[in-house]
Amino acid sequence: MSASLKIELGPCDDDAKLFIDGHVAMDAGLGESRTAVRAFQDGDHSVGLYVMNSGGWAWQARLRLVANGNEAVVDKSGGTGFWTGQVYGTTWQFTVKDGKFSEFIAAGGNG
Repeated sequence: MSASLKIELGPCDDDAKLFIDGHVAMDAGLGESRTAVRAFQDGDHSVGLYVMNSGGWAWQARLRLVANGNEAVVDKSGGTGFWTGQVYGTTWQFTVKDGKFSEFIAAGGNG
């Protein structure tokens, strides 16, 4: 069986990458937004969001994951001066069993 996950990514600043089960599934550049629905088969899965700042003062990370009434939401921002590199990163773990999602569990990161 499979379950559907609605993904709303962005807007993010500067570059965001969304990983599903370790592979890049979506990306968004400065101010871009993306929406998708993905199907997941029964089993263990992960979704990760990583945002890179290109050296501007501020950064922003936005993500909303919705499945079976469960929701994981990121709405973070900050300032870095002129530092360049990863400014946000979090991974969520979940299981699909009999076509239903379990609760999203933040598995780690710097978010």
